Amino acid sequence: MSEHPSASGSRGPRSWWRRLHDAVQRSAIGRGWRRGSEFELLHRSMGFAALGFLTLVPLLIVVAAADPVNRLGFAQWLAEGLGLAPTSRDEVQRLFAQPKQALESTTAFGLATLAIFGLRFGTVLQVGYEKVWELPAGRWHTVWRHLVWLVVLIGYLLLSSHLAPGLSRVLVAVVGTVLFFWWSQRLLLGGRISWGA
Repeated sequence: MSEHPSASGSRGPRSWWRRLHDAVQRSAIGRGWRRGSEFELLHRSMGFAALGFLTLVPLLIVVAAADPVNRLGFAQWLAEGLGLAPTSRDEVQRLFAQPKQALESTTAFGLATLAIFGLRFGTVLQVGYEKVWELPAGRWHTVWRHLVWLVVLIGYLLLSSHLAPGLSRVLVAVVGTVLFFWWSQRLLLGGRISWGA
């Protein structure tokens, strides 16, 4: 008889942990973790970040060189975003400092390569969205959506770089980024997912 309470006591904590585990598995966090594991979220997000960095930094240098208003806006924006020390910020600003030289050294091949990588960036984002929403792959003739997305992205980044540093820039960046990627899903998925979803 004395063993019966200890046996039920050992079952009690196990069943409590089991119930907690089951509750977490059924929760939004548990479902998100499983879905992220299914399509290798960490691996894909690292590839997406690397492609974005390799695409956007050269693109920003070219756009900043052609920007007549504030060519150093991108340099400041990029340095702040990367959290660079003041000495490193000076190096980044030198990348953006010579608009005439940057435009003269940019070749048609370089611009074409940049455009291809930029369109590929939109394609990778679209594939990610399709996997998240479990949709079939988009049709080949919707490539124009990637071009529109890239142009809007450049415009958004250009606008962001012209905002004064401080709380307003952070607020606009957060709200603008949420709206941009919300709209991106709608555009790149061709309206297959509703705004509310």
